[in-house]
Amino acid sequence: MTVSDDQRPRGADPLASQRLELLGKLVAAQMALEKAIAGLAGNGASTSAADAQLSVLAGLQASIGTASATALAAMKGEIASAVAQSKTLADEAREKASAASGAAMTPRDARAAVVSIGHDLFRNHVLDPYLEFSSAEDEKEYRKREHDREEEMARALAMHTPEGDRRAAELVRSQLQDAGAHGANRAPEFADMQEKAEKAVRALDIAAPAQVTKNAPPPSNDVTSIAATLRAAGLGTSLSADGDSGHGLNFDKLAQAERSIERRG
Repeated sequence: MTVSDDQRPRGADPLASQRLELLGKLVAAQMALEKAIAGLAGNGASTSAADAQLSVLAGLQASIGTASATALAAMKGEIASAVAQSKTLADEAREKASAASGAAMTPRDARAAVVSIGHDLFRNHVLDPYLEFSSAEDEKEYRKREHDREEEMARALAMHTPEGDRRAAELVRSQLQDAGAHGANRAPEFADMQEKAEKAVRALDIAAPAQVTKNAPPPSNDVTSIAATLRAAGLGTSLSADGDSGHGLNFDKLAQAERSIERRG
């Protein structure tokens, strides 16, 4: 009776320890990368680069089990490079996820940022030294847009609603874009103001989505209701009951009302 080749006991794989060592490195890199990808996905960031690297790791893992001694020796450098690249991507992914998480604003923080930026734009005029106009008419039109945005922003903030805050944030962003197109993007404060405005808009987009529900009233232009808001905060106002506001709703009074309401809250 003879024993066929298939029935003969097979010897231990002489490369088993090498395969196990290399496989362990790839699996460790894979686990770290998958954890970092989860953090990215949770913050809505792109995971495409990390996903592609996971495919590279999976391909190397599949090759280790059948590689000959020569092929396995040649793969060591490729595996070391893939592990190093995976670590770099995992570190970058964690940093991006952390930044995205830390960059998020609460609706209250977003409103405060909008009020602060509006104060700098419409009262302190911090960007004015950098503005450039092609003509007197160009400047006149710019100042009219600026004035209209200031008044509409004050009305929106006086509503004390998520929708009003969101509208105010959009107006701040529009004013910054307008100013930037006229040279204000050269101001050292501009980039920081723009970044804060964008974060505020994103935060308030979540708090008050752009879709207008059928029960949601449009932004109020009722000057009387705004005057009532100021009076409720204990501030006098020249706004009359018939809506005559003289020189328009003053942003400073709105800011004072904001502070007074917060102290009482």
